[in-house]
Amino acid sequence: MGIIQGNILANKILNELKAGRPPEKWLVLYVVEGDPIAEIFVRKHQKVAAEMGVDLKTYRFFTGTANNETFVASLVNHASQEIVGGILITLPLPKNIDLKKVLKTLPPKKDVGVISQKSVFAPPAVATVETIFTELRIEYKGKTVAIIGRGTLIGAPLAKFFKKEAGRIIWLNSKNFEKRRSELPEADIIISGAGRKNLIGPDDISERAVVIDFGGDVDFEKCKDKTNLITPPRGGVGPILIAHIFKNFYSIGSPR
Repeated sequence: MGIIQGNILANKILNELKAGRPPEKWLVLYVVEGDPIAEIFVRKHQKVAAEMGVDLKTYRFFTGTANNETFVASLVNHASQEIVGGILITLPLPKNIDLKKVLKTLPPKKDVGVISQKSVFAPPAVATVETIFTELRIEYKGKTVAIIGRGTLIGAPLAKFFKKEAGRIIWLNSKNFEKRRSELPEADIIISGAGRKNLIGPDDISERAVVIDFGGDVDFEKCKDKTNLITPPRGGVGPILIAHIFKNFYSIGSPR
């Protein structure tokens, strides 16, 4: 059993970025208040931005008063400004904000969080998994990979990535999870992004499995002694994911 130290891997990425200079642009972060997970997301980005010297502007909307008109109007305003180099939007958005309209408004060249398929940047979740595989020398080509969740940020981009390289993909979602759960122990690699606490237990994994948990779905305490490698709930994939978002932002250029 080994625990994947995400903070160490993330610091390596951030230190490489620090060797250069941050873009002479704003990184704009949108958050609709009311979701405690979103608040953690915001604080961690603010912390990294301060350390990197990135000019991060946070715009908050309140769940009770946020609506399509005000949210999209603000997004249109920032999307049109040359000083804005990147835009991050915390998901999920409340139902009274039309995600499709938001995606149409968000310029692909500023979508550093890659919430749209049209973004010009590398999906942070895919880059995170690639970092773990590269740094820890984990072979995935030809392996059986289980992906839990079909979301636009985790499940969908990872399924697309593994489609070319994996020997077999087991792609589960809320509708077919219980029906296909028995297939999970066959997986060499399990990547979860369902957002359902303790969805996956020790009976779902094999001793050879590498478990990468984006959604807090894995019962870490019960699974950590059984797996080959596993990400912890804190200091696991989160720091690496954020590091890759900043790497996307740095790639827009315009150095100081």
